[in-house]
Amino acid sequence: MASKEITIKLPKALADDISAKEIVAMVMDKAVTTSEYYRSRCKEFEQKYGMGFSVFKKKVESAKTENTAEWDDMLVWEGFEGTAEMRGIVSLLKQSKLFSDIEVLEFIWDNAPHYKKPKTFPHHRHESDNVLPSHRITVDEIIEEIRKAIEKR
Repeated sequence: MASKEITIKLPKALADDISAKEIVAMVMDKAVTTSEYYRSRCKEFEQKYGMGFSVFKKKVESAKTENTAEWDDMLVWEGFEGTAEMRGIVSLLKQSKLFSDIEVLEFIWDNAPHYKKPKTFPHHRHESDNVLPSHRITVDEIIEEIRKAIEKR
């Protein structure tokens, strides 16, 4: 995922009143709000079909006859699932100038298939220069880890 460095310029009076930690909290609130929106969209599909995404996907892909409406829903739902899990959001925040300046995150989860050694391939976790096995992480777990890291600072 490409990242873009940004600089935030604030009026001196505001900059004197707001800390980097508060700015980080605002960015995290935005990420959480976005994630919650996509999770709510996933729940709509769960209610509509009475099952979770992985079960629904298997059902659609293994059906003897193609149901175009279900395929369409599956593709949209899959997009919501991926966004809700925030694939790459931690990476994006970690690589941002804001996070690197205050060194909040010392870890990052990844599921890009570039490290084949972890037993949990493609899921893995970067900590400093180490690549460690990791399960498929949920949004709630990511948010909790980030909140813990911010609280430690």
